Amino acid sequence: MAIALTFSVLSIAPSYADSPASPGSEGGKQGKEQFKKDRDAFEQALRERDAKFRAINLTFKNSVDRSYSEFKTAMAAAITPEQKSSARTSYIAARLAAITARELAIIALGPLPTPPAEPMKTAKIDPRGGSNKSKN
Repeated sequence: MAIALTFSVLSIAPSYADSPASPGSEGGKQGKEQFKKDRDAFEQALRERDAKFRAINLTFKNSVDRSYSEFKTAMAAAITPEQKSSARTSYIAARLAAITARELAIIALGPLPTPPAEPMKTAKIDPRGGSNKSKN
């Protein structure tokens, strides 16, 4: 029994020597580089989404301002209550159309991009055997 256990332990030992670099060295550097690339892509996606959002809001504002201007012009020219009511109704309809167009454009943007996950940090081991935490 002891001989079989010895051979099984000895046959496992060489497999550790053939393993690739430890995760703390090369894997950690590659993970950090990949994270930086992913973070830059995420930030670029946020900037692009922000620019699109601003364009949507500017289009909405221009549409509402234009409809308000048309409403003021129509109200100045209106004499009868029916003309004033018609101008008000047209203004409200134009405003609702602008709101609907803005909401649909925002929905078309889709959800916010997801931020990249930070690479896992390797634990630092104190050579004295203690922990790195300070004691109170």
